[in-house]
Formats: sequence, structure tokens, C-alpha cells
Amino acid sequence: MSENDMTKAERPEQVRILKESPPEGVDIARLLAGSLGGPVSPDRPGVPPWEYPEYAAAHPEVTFEELAHVRFPIRFGPSGDTSPSSIHEFAKPGVAPDRVPATLLDVVDFFLEAHAAGAWRWDTSDRTVIDNADAWPDPATFHASWQDRIARRLN
Repeated sequence: MSENDMTKAERPEQVRILKESPPEGVDIARLLAGSLGGPVSPDRPGVPPWEYPEYAAAHPEVTFEELAHVRFPIRFGPSGDTSPSSIHEFAKPGVAPDRVPATLLDVVDFFLEAHAAGAWRWDTSDRTVIDNADAWPDPATFHASWQDRIARRLN
């Protein structure tokens, strides 16, 4: 069942069922961070999530912590499938088996690195992150670049 097949009324029931009796081998935290976590935030800013810290600094009516919970769409090509997510969801432990806990700013650094590599770009017309699977560097190279970016921010 995709996000588009489920009504707002059906979503809580599906979440309740999953929590009560999760199928073996299914990462419930990951499911709840995707489509079952809810739809994209309709009032999200018109900037990519990797710019949320700067956006918050320029808009005192909103904090970065609040923006970290804003759900934005990520469109995966070439299928065009879209999945909602947020900075906060990326930082949650257990979202992926190989993911280590990360701070919200570590996640922003991840997004910045994905953007710099050409793996993520921003579609301003529908405020969507576009994932270009062909542009992702090999995992070891990406991880090293991401860690370097975090170290530069912390120093």
C-alpha cells in the first residue's frame, strides 16, 4: 500500500496494526519514517532541507528544530516514486541497519554532501528533493566526504 492508497483515517489504523504485531524482519521505525509517518508538510519552506539552518536564522518565527520535523518529498528516479521524510527522521537510530545515530546538523551535512555530489538536487517548482541514483559516489567515498564535512563544521 502506498501513501496515495491510504486515507488519513486509515493511516492510524495501519500504524496501530504494525505496532501491535510487526511482521518478522520488518523495520517498523523505517516504515513510520516513510509513507506511514504521514504526508509531506504542506507549509514547508520553499528552500531545500539542506538550507533549513540558514532559513531558520533568517526567519525568527521558526526554529531549526521545528524545521527539522518538516516533512518534505524525495522523488526517486527513474520510477518517480516519492517518499516523505524529514531531517529528524533521518537522524533517528534504526531507520537503516547501518545508520549510526546522528545529530540534526550531521543530517544537514549528509544532505549537503549528497547535493554537492550531484546525487540530490532541489526542484523549486514543487519543493521536492530529486534523488539521482546514478550520481551517488561509492559509499566509502561518500562517507569519508560526509565525515570531513562534519569535522569542518565542528572545528
